[in-house]
Amino acid sequence: DFYNLVDVYLDAVFFPKCVEDFQTFQQEGWHYELNDPAEEISFK
Repeated sequence: DFYNLVDVYLDAVFFPKCVEDFQTFQQEGWHYELNDPAEEISFK
C-alpha cells in the first residue's frame, strides 16, 4: 500500500494532468468574481 501511494503522489507531482490536458483544470476549477466593489463577491 505504501509504495502504491508513493507511486500515485510522485506521478501527480512530476506528471500533472493539467499540463498535458488543460481541460482537466477547467473542469475542476472555480473562481471568485467581483464586477462591482459595492456588490458581494460571488464564486462560480
